[in-house]
Amino acid sequence: MEEIRLYRYQEEVVRPALEGKNIIIWLPTGGGKTRAAVYVTKRHLETKPGAKVAVLVNKHYTKEFSPFLGRDYRVVSISGDSSQKDFFGSVVQDNDVVICTAQILENAMENKEEGKHVKLTDFTLLIFDECHHTHKESVYNKIMGHYVERRLARDRDLPQVLGLTASPGTGGAKTLEKAKEHVLQICANLDASAITSSREHAEELRQKVPRPRKEYDIVEQRVEDPFGDHLKWMMKRIHAFMDMEDNCKPFGTQEYEAEVVLLEKRGVMETNRLLAQCALHLRKYNDALLVNDTVRMVDALRLLDNFYSNHRESRTGLDGTDVFLFGLFEGERDRLSFITHYLYDWVLASRVLQKAGVKAAILTGAGNQANHMTQNDQKRTIQRFREGVLNLLVSTSVAEEGLDIPECNLVVRYGLLTNEIAMQQASGRARAENSVYSVVALKDGREQRREKTNEYLEELTRQAVSEVQRMAPRDFQLKIRELQRDALVTRRLAELRLQDRRRRYPSASVTLSCRTCNIAVACGSDIQVIENTHYVNINPNFKMYYRTGGQVQLTKTFEDWTPGRKISCADCGKEWGMEMIYKNVTLPNLAIKSFALATPDGREPVKKWKDVQFAIEEFDYSEYCLKKFPDLLHRKAVYIPGQECIRTSSYHHEPGVNFRKGTDDLCMESRQAACVKQRGLNSEVIREEEMMRGGSFQRAGMMGRARRQTSCSVSVLRSAMNAVCRSGGRDFAKQMFLELGANMHALFTHVHTTCFREVFQVQMASVRHHGVLSNPSIFVPLLLRFPCRQRQSVRHW
Repeated sequence: MEEIRLYRYQEEVVRPALEGKNIIIWLPTGGGKTRAAVYVTKRHLETKPGAKVAVLVNKHYTKEFSPFLGRDYRVVSISGDSSQKDFFGSVVQDNDVVICTAQILENAMENKEEGKHVKLTDFTLLIFDECHHTHKESVYNKIMGHYVERRLARDRDLPQVLGLTASPGTGGAKTLEKAKEHVLQICANLDASAITSSREHAEELRQKVPRPRKEYDIVEQRVEDPFGDHLKWMMKRIHAFMDMEDNCKPFGTQEYEAEVVLLEKRGVMETNRLLAQCALHLRKYNDALLVNDTVRMVDALRLLDNFYSNHRESRTGLDGTDVFLFGLFEGERDRLSFITHYLYDWVLASRVLQKAGVKAAILTGAGNQANHMTQNDQKRTIQRFREGVLNLLVSTSVAEEGLDIPECNLVVRYGLLTNEIAMQQASGRARAENSVYSVVALKDGREQRREKTNEYLEELTRQAVSEVQRMAPRDFQLKIRELQRDALVTRRLAELRLQDRRRRYPSASVTLSCRTCNIAVACGSDIQVIENTHYVNINPNFKMYYRTGGQVQLTKTFEDWTPGRKISCADCGKEWGMEMIYKNVTLPNLAIKSFALATPDGREPVKKWKDVQFAIEEFDYSEYCLKKFPDLLHRKAVYIPGQECIRTSSYHHEPGVNFRKGTDDLCMESRQAACVKQRGLNSEVIREEEMMRGGSFQRAGMMGRARRQTSCSVSVLRSAMNAVCRSGGRDFAKQMFLELGANMHALFTHVHTTCFREVFQVQMASVRHHGVLSNPSIFVPLLLRFPCRQRQSVRHW
């Protein structure tokens, strides 16, 4: 095992942590924060009886702990791809040092199952990498929220906390007082007694971690930009089509993007499909202008090509708005292609980069999207860069934070509008001797202005930290406790507001409509949540509103579910989410951003499920299965995948006709009827008809679908009641008819009653034949359940 050696500036900043105090270590990128944390961990394990350490990372994992601790201690890293996360509680018990994302720990704290649950007090030291993320609604802050709450309750059985950051930032503040308040808030959130940086050995730090030479590589605005000019002309055409003036923010800016985002939201709220669709296309044109300004014309054209080709493949049911928008691009694409052709030819013919020995690769963030890399892909790419197989990484902002990228000679930034924290982290990658940090920007452009602002904010951060460090210890602690109490009160009030928000509307009064074609497809009461993460529609009739696409491929595996196929709107092709196979049951897992919610107070788009204003029940797996397959518990019942039916040795349930008499005894028949009774008269159909009555369904075809479903429920009731009556189950038949009356009270109001007149006549004749209605005590309560204006019709029947 390697011996841990620290520089004097590192020994200086870890000194309070070795005394058991909660602190934040503030060192620049490349200054050895992780090495300092490893040293603190080793000393903690050596001196603390029963020590157990959790190293929490925001996104990426560190490799520095195992080489120094792996021989004498049990060190484990758990990622989202690891199956060990499903037994996190057991893993914690079996190891001394656990390295994981904060989300894994937070999930385990919420999970109460044995072998999966952990408590904060299971650890004796918590290390937060990139701890400047401990604010607002971040996972770091949720974990520390539990910690601070117990601290304020004077709970002393809490782990030590160590935070690591290259810059706490200013939190958007522009004044020293506000920046100081932000730094103090980060300290309060982490229950830190100090934020430590090197002052005694600052000169050594400057020598070991030299700052790169910063250069501004300013380029002039294009004298002529025919491609960009033509895109702006097309955007004006779309504005004219919307019958709106184009006197808005300048095209090709982030301000204009914010404007069209609000425009799309307004279109959704007003059910104005023309407005919403045009705004979506304008946003894509604006993206193309940004790409054209920053990179090449051919890249901007490729972006538009991908957008329109993907939409053309998936979209159905095009209307006049779609025809115009697609036609505009198709009609002008040849001209755009001609404009970019000369640049593309020049790029293909150039051999300058190849002669210079450039060996490049792409580095992007981890995720499930097609253009994202897995964590293993990231590691392999960085390793090849470290070994010299590659000498150029073309990266997104993922390279700024967390990844163990070696010293670079040159860091080039362009086309990025980020904050002072990202700027400091990016410049910190240029750690080699005589390295250069280059900012490529248009003269007097937004990138140049933002970079200058970040320089001012970097200095403001330094001043704010210095002010905090100069505070008297007593004043510092009093301020920390005050901020912690305020944060706790704010959090409690936010929880109450969230509860009130979730109770604002009854779930049955909320309708979900496709965000693109505005067709109402679901009711709020159809939605249930699995593991507080997956929002599924449990209504079996929902499948008629979507079509399935290709199989979803995910790099991660999960304990209880696997991905199915993509799902999209059957009418317009808008992607809605995917099917998930949860414990062998297929359920549609919906993305709320693909829908608009119609509430009693109007329509509104929602970005996240946590923002909806109605209560969502937890998914009950057993209840769902028994409702969907009533005879699942029968010893001879067999589920036939793909046929949505149950087959037994004595009878067969066909789609649409759930019960057919076999040779089983009365007990079996009663159980069948009980299932129908339990389900009611197809409550999903009633909800659909309620939506129809409210005007949510805007196409006549939907009415036909709903009536077909009503006929289906008629067959269910007819078959069940005939089976009971033929077997002499009179008492059960009485109860069934009373239940029928309760349901028909709603059905007479909401459902096309012609279908039910026939079934009512059939059942009356059947029961009269067996003498059940000879007792008036059955029919009178049934009659009283109907509205007065409808009793005459029932009496006539």
